[in-house]
Amino acid sequence: MHDVIGKKPAPDGLLQVKAQDPGATLYYVGDGIDDARSARAAGVPFIGIAAPADPLYLDLVFMFQEERATAIVDDINFLNEVFAS
Repeated sequence: MHDVIGKKPAPDGLLQVKAQDPGATLYYVGDGIDDARSARAAGVPFIGIAAPADPLYLDLVFMFQEERATAIVDDINFLNEVFAS
């Protein structure tokens, strides 16, 4: 965060990570729309976490879909299932 000029939703941080290991497979896991926008701008697949208890749950789900999330889960503990598929 402190090593880049552009903060989220700018893709600067993710682009820096990609440059450090160009052959690596990256995923961005986040719980906010700025996370999703940053991932999309960097060309990194995004996995959204939208907890049903969050008052903005449905808004988050729809926004993550608009940002072309690879997956949306309601609990971070379900990431194993996302990566297994």
